Amino acid sequence: MNKIEELTAEQDRLMAVVAAEYEEIALGGDDSYDVEEIVKGIDFIYSMSDLKPPQVVVCSSPADMAEQAKLEKGQTIDYLGQGYDVGWTASLDFMEWIGVVYEQEWGFERWKNFIKRSGVFATVLCEYVAFVCVRPCGVHRTEAGHLHNEKGPAIAWADGYAEYFLNGVAVERDLVETPAEKIDPIILLKEKNAEVRREIVRKIGIERVVTKLGAEVIDKEYGYELLLLDLQDGRKREYLKMKNPSIGVFHVEGVPPGTKSVQAALAWRNGIETPPAILT
Repeated sequence: MNKIEELTAEQDRLMAVVAAEYEEIALGGDDSYDVEEIVKGIDFIYSMSDLKPPQVVVCSSPADMAEQAKLEKGQTIDYLGQGYDVGWTASLDFMEWIGVVYEQEWGFERWKNFIKRSGVFATVLCEYVAFVCVRPCGVHRTEAGHLHNEKGPAIAWADGYAEYFLNGVAVERDLVETPAEKIDPIILLKEKNAEVRREIVRKIGIERVVTKLGAEVIDKEYGYELLLLDLQDGRKREYLKMKNPSIGVFHVEGVPPGTKSVQAALAWRNGIETPPAILT
């Protein structure tokens, strides 16, 4: 490979262009595919091992692929495709653009064609069969590129399989499709995933959360509030209310029962006695 010590400003700009191109290939909503390119790519992948070219089964969605692969008795070897490999493929493609030369025996050109031209989103590679999932037909993202749709699926396939995301966080369908005013804030206290909790608060609003759960403010400090929330099962528990400064969204986190101050809550949460320099 040619040696490059430092990227120029123009090369930095090009890197973003190449990355955006690959993102569009994977998540642009074009679910067309080329069986010939798929087979050529799969055969190339298997040629790098001692395995013979497999039977190729084209699947309509990740769910279809998982169901069919579950029935395969051979050993699962790997998981590949745009859904897994766009990032590093784009990086290597960019390096070619700025002059890095790869050994032809490596076969990067054939791999790149598989990723860019075949229409494959993901694959499950087994000893004798390769299960191939085609790209989604519908994708919704934020300007920052995060999967996001407040009204329906953020990513969907032609057979009806869909996944739901809010600001890049995978969530249940009900959270997306239920109007905010019909969501019971108590679900917040049952959710273990902090990012999902954040999206629940973002959707229904922190004021409605604290009002519905009968919040009592125990302490305020450093821009945080220590709340006592009614779990509506005869118990009350301490929660720390905070605002994520990078996205401007409030969320709440449970802290140990008996916590009496924001400082004690932060010490437990962060593992140190001194308050954080940046609120998180």
